[in-house]
Amino acid sequence: MCAIAGQYSFTGRPADRRLVRAMARRMGLRGPDGEGFHFHGRTGLAHKRLSILDLETGGQPMRHPSGRFTVVCNGEIYNYLELREELEAQGHRFETRSDTEVILHLYERYGAGCLERLEGMFAFCLYDQRKDALLLARDPFGVKPLHYYHDSAAFLFSSELKGLFAYAGLDRSVDGEALRQYFNFLYVLEPGCIFKNVRKVPPGHYLWVDRGGVRLRRYYDPKFFSEGARRPEGPGELREALAESVRLALRSDVPLGLFLSGGIDSSAVAALAARERPRMDSFSVAFRESPYDERRFSRMVAA
Repeated sequence: MCAIAGQYSFTGRPADRRLVRAMARRMGLRGPDGEGFHFHGRTGLAHKRLSILDLETGGQPMRHPSGRFTVVCNGEIYNYLELREELEAQGHRFETRSDTEVILHLYERYGAGCLERLEGMFAFCLYDQRKDALLLARDPFGVKPLHYYHDSAAFLFSSELKGLFAYAGLDRSVDGEALRQYFNFLYVLEPGCIFKNVRKVPPGHYLWVDRGGVRLRRYYDPKFFSEGARRPEGPGELREALAESVRLALRSDVPLGLFLSGGIDSSAVAALAARERPRMDSFSVAFRESPYDERRFSRMVAA
């Protein structure tokens, strides 16, 4: 759980360094292990780090060796080792062991098309210095948050709403429709936000921000099979997909644990993870009210 934030000035004035630092400071709890900033012309980027991979050389913002691209990322790219091996075979040279550096080289080769190659949970902003533009992207399922706001003067983005509160020009008018959704569903439907003019980058979408404005584009479109399209090999394929997903998610340079409720989903993850790491710790939440308490099932799965 890291935090990213930044500003892009539409007026041509340099990015407000004090503002970008204040945005990062408001999200300090998300990144206790370090912080970094990058400023160039109208762009300012900030990163608060919680270290998971490459503890020594994985600090951000991270720059491409050419100096053209700079990225700040919250999340993890699960298939980064496979992508790195592929890119190295094509002549790319890496300076760290971080999954974040893979984004830089993948963008260099495929542009925004790099998003179709990434597997993981992520929200990132990549600055292309030559094009003087930002690419902001969110993973296909929207696991990591990414809010943004823009007016005639500036575009701002932040992992959390409170990061945007550092901007004095933020319009905090409450969106009546969003409030209605919250009272009905206990959350606000994306890309909406409780504030009228603040938006979330939808899952599976990216923003392209340059002097011409802000453009939203979709890069991920889930495919669904009809009910009559069941195949006998389906269960086996599902098991293989789950096992591969869990295997990739276990890549870490720090200790990992499992949330174990005792339900079907967390129990399946626990069973698959135990094959890869038999000594993992699991963590469960107990309730006094018996209809909600699943300790009995959690203990069975843990054993």
